[in-house]
Amino acid sequence: MNDSNSTDLDVEELLRTNQFLVIGLYVPVFVTALLANVLVIWVVIKDQYMRRGPYDSLAPYETVTNYFLVNLSAADLLVTLVCMPNAAYRAYTSIYSLGEYTCKISAYFQGVSVASSIFTITAMALDRYLAITRPFGFIYRCFNRRTTIMVILVLWLLSFLLFLPILMVVVTWKVPDIPFQNRTLYVDLYFCGENWNIYFGDVANEMRLAFGITWFIFMFVVPGLIMLFAYSMMSRTLCSGVPPFDSNDGLASVQQRNRLIRSRRRVACILLLLAFVFAGCWLPYHIISLVDDINGASTDESLKTKLLLLGHANSALNPIIYCALSRRFRNSIRDLICVEIHFTRRRQNMQLPFILLDSGFLSGYVTIIGGDALDRRDSVAGDR
Repeated sequence: MNDSNSTDLDVEELLRTNQFLVIGLYVPVFVTALLANVLVIWVVIKDQYMRRGPYDSLAPYETVTNYFLVNLSAADLLVTLVCMPNAAYRAYTSIYSLGEYTCKISAYFQGVSVASSIFTITAMALDRYLAITRPFGFIYRCFNRRTTIMVILVLWLLSFLLFLPILMVVVTWKVPDIPFQNRTLYVDLYFCGENWNIYFGDVANEMRLAFGITWFIFMFVVPGLIMLFAYSMMSRTLCSGVPPFDSNDGLASVQQRNRLIRSRRRVACILLLLAFVFAGCWLPYHIISLVDDINGASTDESLKTKLLLLGHANSALNPIIYCALSRRFRNSIRDLICVEIHFTRRRQNMQLPFILLDSGFLSGYVTIIGGDALDRRDSVAGDR
């Protein structure tokens, strides 16, 4: 009897330790994701150079990649503000007291934000693929600011539509009252989860399985195949002897063309890393969820809680990747912070005339920012 009590206490202690471990990990993940993603959006909005592509004086267009990065940060903020607090609460206790509205909204927006993230990463891969392998006139005819915003809106619309069934089937349910000695014990305990029987009755299991397979195909299989094709073609083009250039790139010098090649390779590597990190963080949780749908059973909640934490950590990792791999992004953060904090040292723009001698005189200007001649023509991801 004592051994049984001791075992129960050990199990309870282990469960309690796991709960506090998960909650303790959620705190730094939440803070990092919140601050870092706000910083990404702030940098791109505040710094005008972040909204321009390479060699803006030669071919002025606004950087498509940076709009997608802002959209990715917006999706990560949605996860951070809506999903993480709810997940941390549910890691602490399975009893749900936040109400059915919060139960539905949290589950729905988690699916929407994850779908928006993977669709955005896929769109970035396609954008880079077309810009690198089919560059002639592409930027001007297709992916300008207006079409990019339209693409982003369509991606969000698809994400909202794909997870509409979640709004219907995710509910809270109350623990039944307990009859006791001609009386009824009222139990005020609620749980939050999926209940497909409410709308689908006898075919609930089939509908749950169909939904699970559908979103897995649309969120992982199809985007994965698209990105595999896009990055394979990009690698072949960038590793070839003479990668194609935009039509106006012919005006650039050999040094500028080589720098453009390095910049495009670096952008492709950053976006590929984003795709791998996203898959590594979210794929385990969604595979477990798909297995549950197939088997009609539920995996150990402790394991799913940890895998969900891993998925939420992706929202903190994305902006860290930008900062770690993009020197231009780090420089922009530094410049903007210095401007905000040390407003007396605002960047002073000076224009100094220069003369190029080549069978005549060509007048022009060089921009001096803060006393240093800076070439600020690359995008956030477009490092040299």
